[in-house]
Amino acid sequence: MLLALGSSSGVTNHVSPVQKVIQLIDDMAVKVKKALDETNLEFEEFAKYCDDEASQKDFAIKNSKEQGEALQASIADAAAKISSLESKVDDLSTSIAASEGEHLKATNLRAKQHVDFIADEKQMLETIESLNGATA
Repeated sequence: MLLALGSSSGVTNHVSPVQKVIQLIDDMAVKVKKALDETNLEFEEFAKYCDDEASQKDFAIKNSKEQGEALQASIADAAAKISSLESKVDDLSTSIAASEGEHLKATNLRAKQHVDFIADEKQMLETIESLNGATA
């Protein structure tokens, strides 16, 4: 690269048109190289950003699939528990109904026995009064 410099003594060196063109080409080459370096740097940053985003999305997809599988397992487990508990509820309902029937029978029997007891007691009291009257 050739540069035209003026001397300190006042004498000017003339640059030929060919040298000027070469100088302009050299300047343009420096500018193009600088622009290319900046573009490559921007591209590397963008490529790194894209790689990071892709990694994050892959992780998010994997994590979501794992969570989905875990939730499906929880749903299946809950459905099994529901079925088991419904069976227990049916068994307990049957047991309660049987117990209520037995309670009703026992209550009716006790009421009948109470009526019989009152009648027997009344008859005994009358007999005791008759015997008291006969002994007197």
